[in-house]
Amino acid sequence: MGDQEFPVNNATMLQFDWDDVHGSPVVAILGDSEQRMNDGSLAWCSVAIVLASRAVILSVNEDTDEIIVSLGDANAVQGGAWRPVAGLQFLVGEALAWCWIGRNWRGYLDAFTLAFGGFAPDALEPRVMFVGEASSLTCHLLQPLTGGDGEQAR
Repeated sequence: MGDQEFPVNNATMLQFDWDDVHGSPVVAILGDSEQRMNDGSLAWCSVAIVLASRAVILSVNEDTDEIIVSLGDANAVQGGAWRPVAGLQFLVGEALAWCWIGRNWRGYLDAFTLAFGGFAPDALEPRVMFVGEASSLTCHLLQPLTGGDGEQAR
């Protein structure tokens, strides 16, 4: 992927400097080999967030379900089994903002959270979290709780 191949650094999920993409507008969000799970949710082998000529590519280590986040060439995610992720198309045109790396209690790096938008506090919403499970990626939309009644923001 990308101009230069690097070996995967197993000590961290993020395989590049996030500052290289922070603030970049999203051109497309594509999923590789979309599948519907038993509960009706969707999962992918990989997800690519396309930024002009580059793409942030999330993939899963099939042995550990850990997520690997790499930066590659946008041309590498065109065609084949790559298709637009319908539920995330509202993010096209937004800027990539912050990211968070999640580690479970057993030490596996199996959650990756992204925020989209301009400057804080807007740069913190909307947020999506990808989880590595069953050798695939699932995606969850995150919304903050508002007020004291426990209702979610809409």
